[in-house]
Amino acid sequence: MKQAIKRRLGYRPLDETRAVRDALSSLSPLSGQPVCPPWEGDLIHETLNELEATACLEIGFHSGSTAVYMLNALRKRGGSVTSIEPNPRDIRGFETVAAFDPRTARHDVVAARSDEALPRLLAEGRKFDFIFIDGWKTLDALFVDAYYATRLLRTGGVLFFDDHHMPSVRTTVRMLRSHYGYQPMSTLPSHAGTGFRLYLALISGTRHMPFVRIRKTLRDAEAPAARDWNFSAPI
Repeated sequence: MKQAIKRRLGYRPLDETRAVRDALSSLSPLSGQPVCPPWEGDLIHETLNELEATACLEIGFHSGSTAVYMLNALRKRGGSVTSIEPNPRDIRGFETVAAFDPRTARHDVVAARSDEALPRLLAEGRKFDFIFIDGWKTLDALFVDAYYATRLLRTGGVLFFDDHHMPSVRTTVRMLRSHYGYQPMSTLPSHAGTGFRLYLALISGTRHMPFVRIRKTLRDAEAPAARDWNFSAPI
């Protein structure tokens, strides 16, 4: 019965991301490599097109699958994807990206921990339209990533968090919404059926969405955390 429900509520990927799925076909979830599922990749693809993004940043490169989804979305506009990865040697992601031809889009890897790389990017004056956060998941590390990410993200840009089922990620997202004025966005691809959320709950075993995206609506100086040095709100 459960399998029949899964089949009925299953997801049909976008035609526009078929090239990505082909490039990722050699990666198996059973190999221990974290592979971006089609529904999450499609939501990334739709987000970048909605933003007309040309500058993307990801914290955590791993298998390279999310980088390929971003590069695919940038094909028509050009631009770049910057990946932060502390131990890039022997990571399958380089092979994955090399097997995919983004044409006008460029991929760069910063070989450093995010708490080292993000301040450098900020000091260089870099700005991004979209930032994907999938690094170390302890609360202190996530707060550091969020602190710098919100300063690197242009107003109107989007932060996308993976592993939203984890309490540390949900707490970080709540902090950004209460202290920095971020607004929630839909967590499903636009063409997903109404029952797809149930499908995700069935395959993940949790009521929490496995990923979430939030939009930056305030300039850094306008955020509650910047207006009052003693600002605090429950998270």
